[in-house]
Amino acid sequence: MSRKIKLFVIVMVTFLLLAGCSLDKKIGESITEGILEKAGGEDADINIDGEDFSITTEDGEMTFDEDGYSFEGEDGEEMTISGDNEWPEGTAADLIPKFDKGKITATMNLDTGCTIVIEEVEKDDYTEYIEKVKDAGFTTDQYESTSEDMSSYAAYLDEKTNFSIYYFPPDKNVTITLTIDDGEN
Repeated sequence: MSRKIKLFVIVMVTFLLLAGCSLDKKIGESITEGILEKAGGEDADINIDGEDFSITTEDGEMTFDEDGYSFEGEDGEEMTISGDNEWPEGTAADLIPKFDKGKITATMNLDTGCTIVIEEVEKDDYTEYIEKVKDAGFTTDQYESTSEDMSSYAAYLDEKTNFSIYYFPPDKNVTITLTIDDGEN
């Protein structure tokens, strides 16, 4: 009989320890939310759910999750910063040709611009991509530069839309940027 009681006690203690770990995590999340809300002011709403985190204020909502970071402003403007290794879609990124070589490591995409960082890019891939960009119409006020450490190309599509690309041969990475002057700057 005492053997069954000992087994029951061990099972119950194990169950309580596992439940306690989850409870400790929830209490910790609640305390952290409270501290961050106080630091952010009365209008800040902080929500922590495991690995996901969001902050909502009168200016908009910022979300941090496994996909990266995103911000949606009260005026509907959206910004996404992602490391999901995918070419961004929508808004400014739709204006430039897709670079289909290398490994995308970071993206930021807005209505008024985008930035894409790509690693593991060979010089020939960079050169071919510049031709695709020119074919897409980015040829006004062209600027090209090449050195041992960096190559770049920049041009306008129209008077408001500027494209630039920087290639760093020692690191084999590319940074692509598109900016659209919305007249507010």
